[in-house]
Amino acid sequence: MNKDENNGIKEGNGMEGKGKENIAGIIEKRAKEYQKAQLDLLKELVSYDTGSGNKEGNDKVVGILTKELEALGASVKLVKGEYGSNIVAKINENSPKGKILLSAHLDTVFKPGEAAKHPFKIEGEYAYGLGISDDKAGAVVAYYALKIMNELNKLPAKEIVVIFNCDEEIGSPTSKDIFKEEAKNAEYAFVFEPARENNGIITQRGGIGYYTMEVWGNEVHAGMRFQEGRNAVVELADKALKLHNMTKLEDKLFVNVSSIDGGNDFSVPVMLPGYAKMKFSVRLKDPDIMEQVMKEVKALENQIIIDGCKVKIQGEFVYVPMKRENNLGLYEIAKKAGKNMGIELDEIYTASGSDANHIASHGVPTIDALGAYYYGIHTKEEHILIASLTERTQLFANILGLL
Repeated sequence: MNKDENNGIKEGNGMEGKGKENIAGIIEKRAKEYQKAQLDLLKELVSYDTGSGNKEGNDKVVGILTKELEALGASVKLVKGEYGSNIVAKINENSPKGKILLSAHLDTVFKPGEAAKHPFKIEGEYAYGLGISDDKAGAVVAYYALKIMNELNKLPAKEIVVIFNCDEEIGSPTSKDIFKEEAKNAEYAFVFEPARENNGIITQRGGIGYYTMEVWGNEVHAGMRFQEGRNAVVELADKALKLHNMTKLEDKLFVNVSSIDGGNDFSVPVMLPGYAKMKFSVRLKDPDIMEQVMKEVKALENQIIIDGCKVKIQGEFVYVPMKRENNLGLYEIAKKAGKNMGIELDEIYTASGSDANHIASHGVPTIDALGAYYYGIHTKEEHILIASLTERTQLFANILGLL
């Protein structure tokens, strides 16, 4: 990874150009010195099962990180809910000079007992562990960047709100209220989802809607009363094809029928099924078409091909599209910080959603993918590039120096 130790800071608060102190070089040195400590902390964090709703594991990692944040002088509040505790830590609380948000999640997609079966390990350039990239390394990057800048007395003179939540993997049903509250008067937000391998910055995320469709027909014997039957599976199949045909690749509008359930349990198909159900998702890039797409989906309830069938669709957009235009100014700050390190940061769009969508929906300029480089996300082989843990810590520390 290319690093440029000749970039320093101007006198004052800026961190660009050459100056009396080479802060970018000092940050790099500190980040490298802290790499082992970061890995030790990650080893501890991934040793606990923290699947969404696993309160026992959540309590463990929350306790560990609370101590670390309090050591920085942060005031820490735990917001408890159905799925566990969310950390809300504040530095320079109520500063009149502005406010920034940092967000990473502590929950994973894995079941109880899996962390012990797939323990932390280092193989060559990579560190392995369940949830290590998504998103525990993100929390470690955020914390150590704050730690380094605090030690250098270079934290921005703003209120810094750190939110480590417990339910992102299921759409953040409880922590969305925290984001809404803390977004008030916030200038910027930084989200520490894992970085892509090309080290870019996400400025735009797609919206995602999750839906369930149910169809009711009339179950009858397929031989003796066929004409009286109303086949719910056939009606559902028609709707599945219509949904599939809504996809427009050129517009990055993706409709995915993911599961179908229907029919009956007879060993041979002797009955017309009277009930069927499916789940599907809608992903789109352009927020301006979201309302129209939702109308088209809902309209399928009235496009009945078998008289007597009834169709019901339920669901919503869990993630509202994250608008690129609102985030470009913050992206430019990140690019400048990257140049101080000698790296170029590409701008990235992704169709997936994260807490960045929730925060950005409140009008806060937001960038994402500030965590370590991810591999094998949501699999038992999940791992990170160790060098990227250091790089992303440097990057965010340099960003903090520009605020």
